[in-house]
Amino acid sequence: MYINFGEAQFEFSTKMRVAQAVCAKYKKTTEELMSMAAQGLPGELVDILKMSLVDRSQAKELEDAIMDGDCGTAALRNHTISFLLELSYPGTAEEKEAAVASSIGASETEKNAIRGLLGLPLVQVSAPLDSGNP
Repeated sequence: MYINFGEAQFEFSTKMRVAQAVCAKYKKTTEELMSMAAQGLPGELVDILKMSLVDRSQAKELEDAIMDGDCGTAALRNHTISFLLELSYPGTAEEKEAAVASSIGASETEKNAIRGLLGLPLVQVSAPLDSGNP
């Protein structure tokens, strides 16, 4: 996965080993990390991204691009959440859709929210049937 910060582009790994390392460091699931990212401090978000770089030698360059560039806190949160979603749902669009569709315990509305964040087409959710009232 590639994310641009200013003029610099960085590649992030969405492999299971990275998911395991990030989750272990924070003792949270990827879903809990997404909630944390929505409210997280910039330093924590930068650390998540730094430890996920494909080329770890770019860690200082990434930190500088974020902290000294024009990246606002909202953009940093959004980039981190997008990364965590890719970590949870890696692969092609078809593989992502299959993983979302098979999400156990998630309603179709929740699945569509995930689809929207992943840039996948939404699935039509049928309205509940009338309870028989005229």
